[in-house]
Formats: sequence, C-alpha cells, structure tokens
Amino acid sequence: MSLDPRNLANVRPSRPPEICAIVARSIPGHVIGHGGRLPWRLKSDLAHFRQKTTGRAVIMGRKTFTSLARPLPGRLNIVLSRHPQPRQDGVLWVTGTNEALEQADAYSRARETNEVFIIGGAAVFTAFLDVTSRYWVSEVSTGPIPGDTVFDYEFRAPEWCRVSRVSVGAGENDDYGFTISCFERRKPENRLWPDRSGADRQA
Repeated sequence: MSLDPRNLANVRPSRPPEICAIVARSIPGHVIGHGGRLPWRLKSDLAHFRQKTTGRAVIMGRKTFTSLARPLPGRLNIVLSRHPQPRQDGVLWVTGTNEALEQADAYSRARETNEVFIIGGAAVFTAFLDVTSRYWVSEVSTGPIPGDTVFDYEFRAPEWCRVSRVSVGAGENDDYGFTISCFERRKPENRLWPDRSGADRQA
C-alpha cells in the first residue's frame, strides 16, 4: 500500500482506530521542549517512540514537524497548521482537528492498523485530549532544566489509570534515565467524525 496521501481520499474505516499519544517530559517541571528542540539526547526513548509509532498515522503541529530532520519514515505524517504547505511524500497538511482524524482513520483502515498517535507539541496534545484514550509518558529524570514548552497535564484517577510503569537506566547514548508509564482512560470520550457534508456526527 502506497504512503501517498492522495490514495486515502475514498477510504473510510468501519471502526475508528484508538487515539493514543506519546510524550517525553522532564521531572520536575514537565518540560517537553526548548528552543524548538528536545532538551536531551535519549536514544533509548527514541527507540521506544519508533517502536510504538512505525506503521501508524502520527499527528503533529507545524513546529514539531519543522523540528524533525525529515518526515518520520514508515508513517503518515499529518501536520496540523493554519498555513498548509505543498504535498510531499508521506506528509499530509491539514487545517483542523477533525480533518486530521478523518485522514488518520482512513490511513489506519488502509493499513489495517488500530492506533493513531498524537506526537506534539503541547497545543496539539491539548487539542486532542478529549478523544485520546491512551498516553505513553516518558518521565525524564533531568532535575530542573530550562524550557519554553511544557505539557503540565496530570493523569488523575478515577478518569485515568496507570496500567504499566517501566524504569530505564541511562544508556551510553542517553543523557538521563527515565520511566515509561502507560495511562489508559477508564471511560474514553466519544469520537467525532466529520461526515462528507462537513457536519460532525457521533462515530
């Protein structure tokens, strides 16, 4: 199946995939970025990110996309921006959250995958928070660090339940150790699906 987004226009899944998110943030402070970059080098966490997201549609903001050296390979890169850019292989620019979900759902149906990942930045995590049912959170043991972007959301019971937690020591190519927690929402919100007339309806 080609990754060309133009092949997805007429594909409509019978059941929407699960909306997941994946984020790394500092402990303390919940910093996720500084100067448009990650404030650490964590090859082990990047391997975790790659393992979770490869083969899926990933939704991100423009600043997150421009911080990448290249579009993430083996994934449909859906970029949410008020100013869409020309098409390129494996990249789809959209102007709204419902359009992003529609394209991600179509890609997931075509690829027979059951997850879509929100990958940042902070405003995009917040925009999709109500429809996200699972969060993978890497908490990086940095101590206090400078940062200009934070994701301060608290995964509180009873809405969220931490279902796993794994500690990862700093490897040769890691600046810090970190823990990876998976939080699942106990009662996921209903998804919205934009129908072909442009009106939203319950999925």
